[in-house]
Amino acid sequence: MRRLILGLMTGTSLDGLDLALLDPDTLECRGWAVHSFPCELRQALRSLARSDTISLQALGTTETRYSYWMAQRVRLQLHEWQVQPGELMAVACHGQTLHHAPTGEAPFTFQLINPGLMAAELELPVVADFRRTDVALGGQGAPLVPPFHQALFGEAG
Repeated sequence: MRRLILGLMTGTSLDGLDLALLDPDTLECRGWAVHSFPCELRQALRSLARSDTISLQALGTTETRYSYWMAQRVRLQLHEWQVQPGELMAVACHGQTLHHAPTGEAPFTFQLINPGLMAAELELPVVADFRRTDVALGGQGAPLVPPFHQALFGEAG
């Protein structure tokens, strides 16, 4: 029975990958973990994020390596938690932010992720691109924060 969602988050600090296993019905966190980036991957991501010009080869290669690495971390963590892939409804991941400019004449945010590759590797649905969709709809690129805050703090006490 698919009931759980695995959320993945990497920040601009490039300290690593945060994983949180959630029951969306109860908002119960069933597990969480952090996996540090390998030095070479961290350096490649940092180089892309700091550059004003990026080669398509470097972008594609890094995106593929990043997506494979994340899929490997997911498999490892599910094994450690003794969670079967069939228990998951989806893996949710916005990817690694390379540039974020949600205001101005042409608002955008750019996240590095290949959700199709991850879905094929994991044989699970992968939900992605929600930050870009939020910016396209006039948001700041954090669409999950308001409903999460409402669910946790919407009532007194």
